[in-house]
Amino acid sequence: MSAAFGGLVPAIDVEVLEAGYADQLAGQMRRALEHGFDGWIDDDLAFVRDWGFDLGDVRVPVTVWQGDQDLMVPFAHGRWLAHHLHTATARMVPGHGHISLVTRYREQILDDLLDLPRT
Repeated sequence: MSAAFGGLVPAIDVEVLEAGYADQLAGQMRRALEHGFDGWIDDDLAFVRDWGFDLGDVRVPVTVWQGDQDLMVPFAHGRWLAHHLHTATARMVPGHGHISLVTRYREQILDDLLDLPRT
């Protein structure tokens, strides 16, 4: 499965995929795309289009999680995003990639979400 990602997975992500997460991820992707991939296209277009708002105007709490080994989303982008979101808490994690970060820190990521104020 890791070969399907080409050069987008560092060694730490390959380890996670080969340790059994690849099957789980494949199942998640099948479910996510079973009704089409329009949402995925919208996400990809958001990478290159204006979002329609200034990040400095965001007033709600945000947590930015980023692994420094991530080859899918550059680490510099995570730092940039955290800097421009004035309400952001940055969780810049050394030694993790895109996939390993989510598997290793799942509980902490969910805790961050649950700790956000409710309006």
